[in-house]
Formats: sequence, C-alpha cells, structure tokens
Amino acid sequence: MRLASGIVKVTVATGGTGYVAAPSVSFSGGGGTGAAAVAQMNGTAVEAIVVTSAGSGYTSTPTVSLSGGSGSGAAATASVLSYGGTNVVCMFRGRFN
Repeated sequence: MRLASGIVKVTVATGGTGYVAAPSVSFSGGGGTGAAAVAQMNGTAVEAIVVTSAGSGYTSTPTVSLSGGSGSGAAATASVLSYGGTNVVCMFRGRFN
C-alpha cells in the first residue's frame, strides 16, 4: 500500500538574474496533483520557494518550472515525502496538558 505523498520542500539550485517580479511556480510530472508554491525574491534573483500546498499522489519527483517575472536562469528541485509501508505507529511518552 502506498499512502498519498506530497511535495514538502523546493530547493533553489540557481537564483537567476533580472527578475522584476517573483516568477510563477508550477509542477509537472511525478504522478500527483494539487501542489502549489510561491517564489520569494532577494533583489532580482529568486531566493526561496515556499510550498503553499503539498498536493497528493506523487510517486516520483516532479519537475519545477519558473515562469514570468522578466528574468531568467532560475532553477529549482522538489522533494517529495512518500511512505510505502503498511503500518504507521505513533508513540508518545509523557503527559499532555
């Protein structure tokens, strides 16, 4: 059994140059749907990408695309959290107040 998996992190590999606005972030491939993210800028380069919706159903790493913003050269990679086991056990030690 494979549980639904989503995008948990996007890492900026190259910030690019010349961006006058944050580019749009999109995901393709990977078998899932519903993931969304926004780019954060530092001057005219992309500094970080924040995942706003992890999506679900990803069985492999999707391609991250950055478009718009009038710049070029920004690139990023996604990280997918997936679990392929059959049992999930959570154990807590201590008290809850």
